[in-house]
Amino acid sequence: MAFILTAAVAQADPGDTPFWMPDMASVTKIEQTVIMPKGVQKPLEAYGRYYAGITKNGRRMIRGEFVMPQMNDKFPRIYLTQNEDDLPAIEDGGCGVINLYYDIEMQKITAIACNGEA
Repeated sequence: MAFILTAAVAQADPGDTPFWMPDMASVTKIEQTVIMPKGVQKPLEAYGRYYAGITKNGRRMIRGEFVMPQMNDKFPRIYLTQNEDDLPAIEDGGCGVINLYYDIEMQKITAIACNGEA
């Protein structure tokens, strides 16, 4: 099923700020298409799902970080932020922390993986 996202601009202008607030339509598209990485034993809804709009190599992307509640004492729901620095930034945790990149223009997840282990 194809979706068209009209709220987000695909190609960033050089004057654009590096961070921006993702919209719920884009987040819904991500959550409808995400395939969890190998080794994940919980459903997406069990995670706190953090999303930030970023500009990477001149392209608008959404960076997602999914975190199990025991990793940061937050409830499993969606959290939107305008700044990538506001994501939890947990450096280990295995599949208790999952990182994702979604390309607005291509309308697809370009990377998804569990964190490493400490």
